[in-house]
Amino acid sequence: MLISVCGMGLGHAARSLIVGREMKRRGWNVVFSAYGDEACNLIRMSGFKLYEEPDIAYQLKPEGAVDFRLTIAKGPSAIYRFIRQLGCELSVMIKERPDVVISDSRLSTVMAAYLLGKPCLLIVNQVKIVIPKLKPPRKLTLKVKNFAERVLCELLGVIWCRSRAIFIVDFPPPYTISKDNLEIPAKLLGKVKLVGPIIERPTISEVGKTELKRRLGLSGEKLIYASISGSKAEKGVLLKKVVYALANANPNWFIVVSMGDPANAYPKTRKGNVEVHGWVGNRSNYLEAADVLVTHGGHGTLVEALYHAVPMIVVPIKGHTERMGNAKAVEKLGVAKVVVLDERIDEGLKDALEEVLYNPSYRVKAKELKSKVLRYNGLKAVVEAAMAIAEKS
Repeated sequence: MLISVCGMGLGHAARSLIVGREMKRRGWNVVFSAYGDEACNLIRMSGFKLYEEPDIAYQLKPEGAVDFRLTIAKGPSAIYRFIRQLGCELSVMIKERPDVVISDSRLSTVMAAYLLGKPCLLIVNQVKIVIPKLKPPRKLTLKVKNFAERVLCELLGVIWCRSRAIFIVDFPPPYTISKDNLEIPAKLLGKVKLVGPIIERPTISEVGKTELKRRLGLSGEKLIYASISGSKAEKGVLLKKVVYALANANPNWFIVVSMGDPANAYPKTRKGNVEVHGWVGNRSNYLEAADVLVTHGGHGTLVEALYHAVPMIVVPIKGHTERMGNAKAVEKLGVAKVVVLDERIDEGLKDALEEVLYNPSYRVKAKELKSKVLRYNGLKAVVEAAMAIAEKS
């Protein structure tokens, strides 16, 4: 089996590794292909054979907002890298001769598998690209934007439909997180299955939060766990602005920061009420102990928080439409507050933290949601589909 991973952030790699470990447990030979330093490092740490491929990423402005114009301007370079990725995928498939290919949000993998006649299963949490609008658009601009989104959606559909099945790893309504991006082209309707997230189920702690904090060596009236992820550029902005704002919010709160860098699992450093880790291996323990999670709004992190019943502060960067949509979705579910990353983040983040930490309704709602979403199992659906293909071949 070949599992090909989108390298924008760690969420795609994390859930693909869950699939890979389960297939390996069932006796399959599993290899990976991926791009992006952090994603590749995470896969290598897990011991799987990896083919590293050319990187593709969107561009950011200095203040952290997505620079859509610059991303478009670099389009020729991105197309060249995509063609190189397609060539790499073809080469890997010819060499490894996989019985089943799994693509986590990668167009090049679906295309390569189609060209070589390999059965491909597609894992996504969004099928629609929403063009960011940082200012209120004029009527004509809005029409052009909507038309462009429709065209992009149809173009993606032309390629996505070459896969055998499409698994949207999100909760069904009314708990769907990426609902703004789930506009399904007609040609995909027969292949799309909304199966639930792919995530390692949380281990039920036999001790309370106070004892768990003690075992982790943590102090403070409240524990705030900040999970910093995304591209290198995003993480730089988030670390600079969010961590500074957290450190100056309240000296009685204890802040644990994960920099989301699996290659740098260096010893933790502590200054005042802030503890910084390059990488947190026992992430589940920190989520269980946390009173609130601060995150940029990646789909995988939000799902983890729901499974652990942790209220959230979501800090999406401007112009990242998927994460902004995710943030609004969990806020509407009553388990989070959204704070947009801008120059006034210090005051906004402190106010949001006080609201979520001291208003019991967030914790109550989080526990209610946990009991409702635990039954969804995306891993089971993907594994069973792969096994069915193998049995027929």
